[in-house]
Amino acid sequence: MTNESAKPVSIWTWVGLVLLVYGVIIAGTGVYYAATELPKTVLGNLNPSLWWGALMAVSGGVFLVVGKRAN
Repeated sequence: MTNESAKPVSIWTWVGLVLLVYGVIIAGTGVYYAATELPKTVLGNLNPSLWWGALMAVSGGVFLVVGKRAN
């Protein structure tokens, strides 16, 4: 049985979902590393995982909105 009324999901939606999930995971590890007193690297005080994870999560949200409008 196939559903004739089902619309295909836009690629923007899938890419946005992956970016959002990975961004949340990476930002979460950035928050963890910022909160603990682990040995830091030379530029570790800038928290790159926190910033890049947040950037990925925001861009994933933008892609999800674009994918939602495409459907």
